[in-house]
Amino acid sequence: MKRVLWVLFCIFAITTICTAQSVLYFPQIVDGQAGGFVWGSGIILTNTAAPGTAVASGTLTLTKDDGTPWSLPLTDLQSNSLGSGSVSFQLAGFSLHLLSQTTRLTRCR
Repeated sequence: MKRVLWVLFCIFAITTICTAQSVLYFPQIVDGQAGGFVWGSGIILTNTAAPGTAVASGTLTLTKDDGTPWSLPLTDLQSNSLGSGSVSFQLAGFSLHLLSQTTRLTRCR
């Protein structure tokens, strides 16, 4: 019984440590026109840690289907340009950051 508890503890500890850093792949980002509408994507980055905890940081990189960089211009909620294709970020605990495409917020007529 002690071995089972020890093994479960080790698995839990390793799982907790390994989830601290991760790479996530989102399969689809929308950018284009169809049916008289301009389609675009919004990306929300969140840090669900408690307020006052360490800052989480990372880089969001957009690539095309063939793996080449995709220089899609991104902005924040205040329409400040964040660059294109690759954006570095830092998030305090219990905060979020919204990214959107620069020119994709209006309807075509």
